[in-house]
Amino acid sequence: MAEQLGVTIAAINATKVLVPIPLAQGILETIANILTITQSAIKNKSDFQAIAGRILGRCIISTQHISKPHQ
Repeated sequence: MAEQLGVTIAAINATKVLVPIPLAQGILETIANILTITQSAIKNKSDFQAIAGRILGRCIISTQHISKPHQ
């Protein structure tokens, strides 16, 4: 999904250069900026999920270690 947004953003930026109307250029730039923010949020979500998964794994290991009877 993030890769598709990158392609779309690049296409919008390329089109923006070709459009002679300043208002249309501004609208295209705004759309590209919104998509860039969306792309960043998607990437950060994946990073967050990876970190959360590692934390969960460590919690499970810790819980298993604590619940074992010590001799």
